[in-house]
Amino acid sequence: MGQYEGTFGGSTYQVITGGVTFSQARTNAAAAGGHLAIITSAEEDNFIYSLLVTANISTTASDGGGVPYAWIG
Repeated sequence: MGQYEGTFGGSTYQVITGGVTFSQARTNAAAAGGHLAIITSAEEDNFIYSLLVTANISTTASDGGGVPYAWIG
């Protein structure tokens, strides 16, 4: 499991790689004193996307739908 971190707008964001469900991701984030991200601006979206690229995470659905997605916590 890898971990990538960055700061934007006074908040720290972590991308933690590994196979977990949404519920597990939410529980893990809360246990670490945080929460899953709620993106509220294009700038924040770009910042988070750059963290995903750094973590070498594909944001395109593997089912062929071509829909961008990621669970961010």
